Amino acid sequence: MTAPVAGADAIPAPAATPEPEATANRAADRAADRAAEIADTTAKIALYARVSRIAAAERDPRVAVGAAWATDVLTVQQLLAERAPAESDAAHQRFLAVATAVGAAVAGANEAEPAKARDAREVVVAARRRMLGVFDASAAALIAERLTDLEHLAELPPAVGKALPSPGDALQWRAREIGPAGLIEALHVAASDGRLIAAALLAAGYRRDAARQMCLADVAEVEAYLVEASVAVGDDALLLADVRRGALVFLLSEAAERPVDVAAARAGVWAAVRAALPPAEVERLAPRLGRTRTAA
Repeated sequence: MTAPVAGADAIPAPAATPEPEATANRAADRAADRAAEIADTTAKIALYARVSRIAAAERDPRVAVGAAWATDVLTVQQLLAERAPAESDAAHQRFLAVATAVGAAVAGANEAEPAKARDAREVVVAARRRMLGVFDASAAALIAERLTDLEHLAELPPAVGKALPSPGDALQWRAREIGPAGLIEALHVAASDGRLIAAALLAAGYRRDAARQMCLADVAEVEAYLVEASVAVGDDALLLADVRRGALVFLLSEAAERPVDVAAARAGVWAAVRAALPPAEVERLAPRLGRTRTAA
């Protein structure tokens, strides 16, 4: 039996020419999406700048430097989004290309070992110098104008030492004996157990206690994801995870009131996740936090 031969009916018809109104609507939607992306990035720049200052005040140079660098990377992302045409995906493509170049530059690829930093500020300054070297002079000047102030890092040691132990709740500290994989498993267990306890408390009529327990359970689930994400990009020291956890904890601590029911507790964690993480990661976390979509 021979295979059928494709005839004229198998050839796709030419695509219909879009109506001018439909084209205009798509352009408007793209422009609105780009504006929302820029606004979201602006908010995250402010958030991680505050996390850096808080960590510096708590004498934690590891998170203070990491959060400061996060604001720098987000600043580059923001500028690229602003400069790319709203009707194209050029901003995302350019950012990926620039991120690769910046990563190689900051890692010091093919360069001599830099001079030892005297304080935490010099760590970020050295990284900025390499990052700006990726761009031409005019682009580097535009980025440099927007970079946040580093005075809060000026007298902070460049790294955590014996006199500055890592905070006990840091993910890196919690993984010191069991490793990242063990910590991920422990956090999943904590999240699962926390939800069961919250359900039992709620059934017994203890609404506030149930809300607190559910909040802790969802935070443990988010922490597990943050560790997974760090490991996926080779960050076994969990610096990225701890910086982003710092943002999450800061946002939750700013809540005006403690949640009085489970729904409010989960909504609070969800709002903090959306404010601290990129939209693509929020989408991946949604089902793990009992969400089916990110719009709510």
